[in-house]
Amino acid sequence: MAWKDGTRRTRELGTLKGWRRIDIDQVPWTLDVNSGRKFTVVNSNDAAGIRGRDPQNRSKKGTGTERTVFANADQLNLAFPERPTDDSDDVLADRAFKSVSWYLFVYAEGDVIRAELSCPVGISSGFFTEFSERIFLNTDQFASPDNDLLTRDTYTDFDIPVERLPAT
Repeated sequence: MAWKDGTRRTRELGTLKGWRRIDIDQVPWTLDVNSGRKFTVVNSNDAAGIRGRDPQNRSKKGTGTERTVFANADQLNLAFPERPTDDSDDVLADRAFKSVSWYLFVYAEGDVIRAELSCPVGISSGFFTEFSERIFLNTDQFASPDNDLLTRDTYTDFDIPVERLPAT
């Protein structure tokens, strides 16, 4: 359910920013048409958000994800040159497939929650193997039984540390 709820919430928040919901190869994406990036959520092992360890998806991915990752490897330009003038679903689907794909890796076990936004460029046997970039979203400090920040949608008075790592 964590994957489903994370995908739903990502789409809800993306819609507020004018992003589009789109499914490609049975993968639910949220597409930022202006930047040429698309986002989805994946449940991760305990390596998410840890320097020196690459996160792994908990469930094996299929050929649709492989095509997406290989397309990432072929694209080093992270933005579209211009916004498409035709916002039809067919045009957006074509542009979305060609856009850079980012995965929100989420690890949640007991009181520990870690997340990172990563751009995979390698995949083998259904599991991610290489990343062009990883952006750590450190949420450990907010995940304790005495702290209800994670359940209060209206709480906005705290900072989430973000660390961007270059490709290795």
